[in-house]
Amino acid sequence: WQAFAVETIAAELQRLGRNARVLEFGCGDSTIWLSKLCDRVTSIEHDPDWFAKIQPQVPNVELLLEHRPYYNVCQRYPDETFDIVLVDGRNRKGCIRESALKVKPGGLLLLDDAEREYYKLGIGVILVWDLIPVPAAIPGDRLEQTRIWRRPIPDGHDVPLKLVDRINRARRQV
Repeated sequence: WQAFAVETIAAELQRLGRNARVLEFGCGDSTIWLSKLCDRVTSIEHDPDWFAKIQPQVPNVELLLEHRPYYNVCQRYPDETFDIVLVDGRNRKGCIRESALKVKPGGLLLLDDAEREYYKLGIGVILVWDLIPVPAAIPGDRLEQTRIWRRPIPDGHDVPLKLVDRINRARRQV
């Protein structure tokens, strides 16, 4: 992730407290880092060897080994369950599509390597969300793009229905 993304997620977790709910696609160093900041992390991994390497390092994380497409895990959770969703694993387009409704209003969705053309269809699901501005590049920072969106808090009852309709349309198209 780019430095601003680490700072943004850390600040959000500090604001929310240790009880924040986080869903992460693709475990690794970020899972270890998150486990020190938050008590309610669910991380999804598809690679059994990588899972076995990370699992002993994160005893307080709900680390799930799932076959691909592992975004199907989203069906296990009610809508608006997670404060933060981190997409940094396989099939990011599907992960965005399936997890968008699982983000609480006001919650964050992070996509690493957002510059990749393939992910643009996935990003279409959350275009109505607020993109957090990216600060000027920091010397030595990654060239890949990490982007973070905040799910809007609806003013009226029609906004969530429009979002649900948009996500369902995107699911049918992909």
